[in-house]
Amino acid sequence: MPIPVLLIDDSRAAQSIFRRYLENSDEFTLVGVASNGAEGIRVFQETKPRIVCLDVLMPDLDGVQVLRTLKNLDNAVKVVIVTSLGSDADRVVEFLKTGAVSVLSKPFDAATLLDQLRRIAKS
Repeated sequence: MPIPVLLIDDSRAAQSIFRRYLENSDEFTLVGVASNGAEGIRVFQETKPRIVCLDVLMPDLDGVQVLRTLKNLDNAVKVVIVTSLGSDADRVVEFLKTGAVSVLSKPFDAATLLDQLRRIAKS
């Protein structure tokens, strides 16, 4: 059974890339996509994914606020920060201290995404 993954990212391009990369995977399934933090929390509660891919900068709630909420709702969830390090490097340490398990730098290809998700799923 594929591992459920949720994407919380306001970028339509990122949403499209995740859909394309995961739709061909037997290991993972994209159970939801949210464009802002509040929507992401709601979709998380509805879908109960094992892995969440979370953008740093979004409208509404920022990534750190969303991460804290997700970990309070389900401490076992694995959260991957999806970022362009050039603009968000200062925040990455804060995310890791708050409970994120990994950082995925934009842009990335399908192999990088799937390798990252495999490592996280095994941890």
